[in-house]
Amino acid sequence: MVVSVHEMHQRRRSSHRDGKVSHTRAFVVTTSDITDGTAVAIDATDGITSIPGPGYFYAGVPFSGKDAEPVQDSGNHFEVTVEYSDNASGTQSDVHPLDRPPEVSWSNTEGTEPYFIDESAPAKPVVNSAGDAFEQFLERETAGQIVITVTRNEDFHDAALADEYSHTVNTDAITIDGTIFPPGTLKLSPIQASKHVEKVRLSGVEEFVTYYRKTYTFKARRDGWKDHPLDVGTSELIEQTESINGINTIVKKLIPIVDAAGLPVKHPWPLNGSGRRKLNPTDTPNALEFKPYKEKAFAPLLV
Repeated sequence: MVVSVHEMHQRRRSSHRDGKVSHTRAFVVTTSDITDGTAVAIDATDGITSIPGPGYFYAGVPFSGKDAEPVQDSGNHFEVTVEYSDNASGTQSDVHPLDRPPEVSWSNTEGTEPYFIDESAPAKPVVNSAGDAFEQFLERETAGQIVITVTRNEDFHDAALADEYSHTVNTDAITIDGTIFPPGTLKLSPIQASKHVEKVRLSGVEEFVTYYRKTYTFKARRDGWKDHPLDVGTSELIEQTESINGINTIVKKLIPIVDAAGLPVKHPWPLNGSGRRKLNPTDTPNALEFKPYKEKAFAPLLV
C-alpha cells in the first residue's frame, strides 16, 4: 500500500535543445509492504499527490515517460522520474489544451483564537485565582484553514463575472479532487486568469488554440466562515418603563456593569446574547454570529 508521495522539487530539470523542450520531475514514493516494488510506485497516489502519467502536462509540455527504481538500501522507498517532452513532429496528436486535467495542490495555514473555556476534563473557565476574567482572553493555535489551488484551462474568461465571486462562500456542496466540502465551508479568493495561444497538432494537423489558464484558490474551514465571537463587555442593556407623550413605554438603556462593591467592572463580563450580564464572571458567555462574506453557488464555476 502506498503511504506517501512527495515531489523532490530540488531535482526538477528543464532543457531546450534543437527546438525541443523537455522537463524532468522526481518523486519519492513510500510503501508499507516491501513486496509492492516499482510496479506500485510508478503509478502511486496517496490521495493528495499522484505520479503523473499520459495526458498530463508540465509547463505546457506533454508527458513522455517515467521510470521507477528503489532508493538505495531501502525496500519501501522508490524514486520515480517523470519526463515531459515536446513532440511536435510526426503524425501523433497532442492533447487539446481544454482536455488537459486540472492541476490541484493542497496546503494548510495555522491561526489563533481567543478562548474562555479550556480543554480540561471537566472544562474550566479561564479566570484568575479570584474568579475575575483576565484583561485579555488567552489565545490558542487553531487548525487554521486548508488552501486548495485548482488550475485548469478554459475556453472563456468573463472578468466581470469572476469579480462577483471574489471572497464569497459556497452555498452548495462542492467536490474537489475527491473531497466533499459542505455548504459554507469554502471561501473563494479572486480568480486569476492568463490568456494563451498555443500551437498543437490535432489529427495530424497543426493549429493554434486560444484558451485561458485559470487559477481558483479556495480556503476551507471545517467550522465554516461565519464569525462567532464571545458575547462579553463592561456594559449591559436593561429595560425601563418611561412615560413618552403620556404613554408608559418600555425602553432599553445601556448601563455599566458593576461589581459587588457597586464599582464598574474593569474586565469583560460574560453576557447572555441579549445584552444582559450573566450572574457570575466565570459563567460561559453566549456566542454571537456574524456573516462576513456573501454567499454564491460554486457549482457553475467547476462544471
